[in-house]
Formats: sequence, C-alpha cells, structure tokens
Amino acid sequence: KEFVTKKHIASAKLHFADAEDQISLVQKNAVSIRAMGMAPQIVEKWLGLNKKSGESSKIAASKTIILDNISKFIRLFAQILTMAVGAYLVIENKMSPGGIIAISILAGKLLAPFESMMSLWHNIKHAFDAMGKLEKAAQLYDQSQEKEIELPEPKGDIEFEKVYYQIIVGNKPIPIIKSVDL
Repeated sequence: KEFVTKKHIASAKLHFADAEDQISLVQKNAVSIRAMGMAPQIVEKWLGLNKKSGESSKIAASKTIILDNISKFIRLFAQILTMAVGAYLVIENKMSPGGIIAISILAGKLLAPFESMMSLWHNIKHAFDAMGKLEKAAQLYDQSQEKEIELPEPKGDIEFEKVYYQIIVGNKPIPIIKSVDL
C-alpha cells in the first residue's frame, strides 16, 4: 500500500506546504498586496495549490481503498475455497460435515494476522520513520553540543536605550521616566 501511494501522498504534502507558505507570506504583506490589487491573483494561485493537493490526496485514498478491497477479496476467496474443498471432502465421505465448520474457523484464524498486518503496516512504517527522525535529531544535538560559542570579554559598560517607567495611580498610568538613553 505504502509503495503505491507514496508518490501521491508526497505530492499532496508538497502542494499543501506550498499553499501554507503562500498564506503566511500573504499575511505578512496583506496591506501591500491589497494596495497593488494583487489579491485576486494570489487567491487564484492559492486555490490552485489546494486543488493540486486535494487531487493527489484523492488519488492516494482511491489507491488505498482499492488495495484494501483486494486484500479482503483474497481473504474471502481463500475462505470460500477452503469451504468448497471441505464440501467436496464431505461429499466424498472423507470428512464429516463438522469438519467444514472447523476448516472455516481455522482458515479465518490463519488469515486474520495477515489482514491485520496489512492494516497496521502504515502505523509500523510511521513508527520506523519517527525513530529515524529522532536518531537524526539526536545526532544533530550531539554535534551542536561539541561546538563552543566564543563570547567577547565583558567590558563592564551598561547601555540603556529608550527606558520607560511609569506608576499607576487609580486606573491611570503616569509616566515618570520617558525615552532616556544612557
């Protein structure tokens, strides 16, 4: 499943990230964008990126559903096949009718772990990916700890810029010191 949908999920994430980046830029420059009359073009571009993200997500979801249905079909086909073989053996008097029920139960028990594994594979893969990211972060942290930051020798000078102090009398603030530079 992961192999088939990986490309589409990555594409959806990329387009979504691009759309998010564009929104953060627009928020920072909203006044300028409005003043230049660029808002409609930016909205159109953003909608296009969201549409691409949605299309990639839709394709990935469709492929996931198809693969899930194929795995269920295989499981059901295997159970039907075992029941058919059991019925044949009963007709040939090589097995009792209770054997069909036993075969059906055993086949279900045998195939259940494989179906569970397929549905849990996504979570297992994400756990391994997270572990890899944690290992990289730990390595980067260890490397950053090795480097020492050299600071200049302190001179003992103290500088104040735009110092402001006020007291509150009642509910009204009264400034005492205002915009002092030393």
